[in-house]
Amino acid sequence: MQTLDQALRALIRDEVQKALSEHMCSCEPPAPVLDPGDMVSSAEAGALLGVSVKTLANWRSSGSGPRFSKRGRVVRYQRAELEQWLTRE
Repeated sequence: MQTLDQALRALIRDEVQKALSEHMCSCEPPAPVLDPGDMVSSAEAGALLGVSVKTLANWRSSGSGPRFSKRGRVVRYQRAELEQWLTRE
């Protein structure tokens, strides 16, 4: 059987935890603001266009799809170009 002191401590602990959980923010950090000139990876471009990375690779090899830049093996797409390509298609 709990003593009055133990019961009060448990009650206070529960109320403090409840108050903290109600006021704690589980917010995620805001998404970065992308400038139209920002360069994005193939994975990001695919997500923006709703296609797979493999589809983008096929488009690159066939000369279709949005314009891209390549430095060595790294492929990048300009965000503004992706948006323009979407509106044309």
